[in-house]
Amino acid sequence: MPRRALAVAVPALAVIALIVAWTAGCSAATDRFLLGVNAGYWGPREARDLPRVATVVRLTNPPRLTRWERAGLRVIADFSGPYTRAGVSGLDHAAYVARVVAFVKQNPHVLAIEVLNEPGGPWFWGSQAESAENRESYAQLLIEVHDALQHTFGNRRPLVLASWDGGHDSSNAWGEAWAKNATALADVDGVTNHPYGGTGTRAHAILGDRAEVEADEAVSHKPIYITEVGFPTGNNLGDSLLYSEAEQAFAIGSFARWARQTGYVAAVTFYGYRDAHDGGGYGIEDHHGHRKPAFGALERLRRD
Repeated sequence: MPRRALAVAVPALAVIALIVAWTAGCSAATDRFLLGVNAGYWGPREARDLPRVATVVRLTNPPRLTRWERAGLRVIADFSGPYTRAGVSGLDHAAYVARVVAFVKQNPHVLAIEVLNEPGGPWFWGSQAESAENRESYAQLLIEVHDALQHTFGNRRPLVLASWDGGHDSSNAWGEAWAKNATALADVDGVTNHPYGGTGTRAHAILGDRAEVEADEAVSHKPIYITEVGFPTGNNLGDSLLYSEAEQAFAIGSFARWARQTGYVAAVTFYGYRDAHDGGGYGIEDHHGHRKPAFGALERLRRD
């Protein structure tokens, strides 16, 4: 409820009641906020470490979820592909849907299915990834996944999450296009963004691309799941600025606090749990498992 709505002339007790209700609503939104990281496949220590910093993990094409669920973690299952240079229209939809359904049968407590990873990105899906045919094909795939899960599991089905930015860090054209299919938009429970800060000015990049997230909400009116965002301390490959470990900790803390207070960001899973290589990376731990300051920053946020 907008605060300005409280300016109407109503009895004092009614104003108090409205304020209490508005505050409770904000608290409920905060309580539902999920904080976590992209993780997976780093050995037995992972399931012990992650509950200290996360309530949710994003796993790509995961196996059985027992290890993470026993640790008290919710799981967003990123069914990333298989990638094809022909784009989403080159994907075998029936095989993809069957794989999702089989996975949920084995893992009935999975929180959400993320339908493809960065489907508008030519780096995974070919030079014509953003074509009208591929956008329309993605909308159809969303409907097919939703219908299969609803038919098989009813109200016990996991959430269906759709990519809104297509994997781009400065455009929501992908989501705005497929969402013209009103059935597809109605069928998804939330939309995803990957609002990396990119290589712009340092003062802007260290915040992540919050404007992209705000633009998403203004059009989609869906809960937003930020399933990737991060601030690398090395091995940045030219697509991101490089941050010190202290800057990374600041950036992660700042972004998480901003996301939580929006009321419409349902979850943030930072990329990622551990650096893939020596010499730094996006992880909150280095390649050998030593914790960076960002681990402590997330741990404090997890306790808040």
